[in-house]
Amino acid sequence: MNYKPQVWRVLDALKLSPQTTLSLRELHNVMAPAARIAELKRAGFEITVVYVSLRDLKGVLHHKVACYTLQGSRQLSLMLATNDEQY
Repeated sequence: MNYKPQVWRVLDALKLSPQTTLSLRELHNVMAPAARIAELKRAGFEITVVYVSLRDLKGVLHHKVACYTLQGSRQLSLMLATNDEQY
């Protein structure tokens, strides 16, 4: 299965703001956010994670939800062009 579209959606979302596992699943249709984050890290992107408690769209409280933040000031377009074949 080709997960590249999900990787792109994660990266696009992270460029806008930090994202949680729930936001990536519910708002960006990414079924396995942690795996997509790992792929981006392997491609050279610096992504940090902290764990938070928050409610999903149905109001259910979840603890230890990963919140990912894209770090660094590298030019993303250069990295994407360099790492495109990895996806």
